[in-house]
Amino acid sequence: MQILKSDPKRHEITAAVYCCTSPDHPDSQNEYISKEDKSVLVDAEREFMKNPKFNIDHQGSISGIEVIKSWITDGPETIGGHLIGAEGACWIIQVAVPDNMYDELSQGNGISMGGVASYES
Repeated sequence: MQILKSDPKRHEITAAVYCCTSPDHPDSQNEYISKEDKSVLVDAEREFMKNPKFNIDHQGSISGIEVIKSWITDGPETIGGHLIGAEGACWIIQVAVPDNMYDELSQGNGISMGGVASYES
């Protein structure tokens, strides 16, 4: 997840989980969700929110991270000085992090969502 904003007093982190892209700008798995397929992103967010889980560097799970807010943008939005969603919708999540993990995680050191996904060609 790309960290967009962090609040050291409240130990909160706002991050982009996934932004719609294009065939010219695929994600890290060389795939993409186009802005026309925003419903796929909405479905993924809803499914994740049923039982949110997080891990560090895809190793085991960590507890104590609380989801404060999760939303799908409708287009370009600026969060923490970062312009996101220029190509379409983005899934954004804001979490509260336990005190003992905040310093490491607020620097973007490996926080991941624990989940699986499938796709259709």
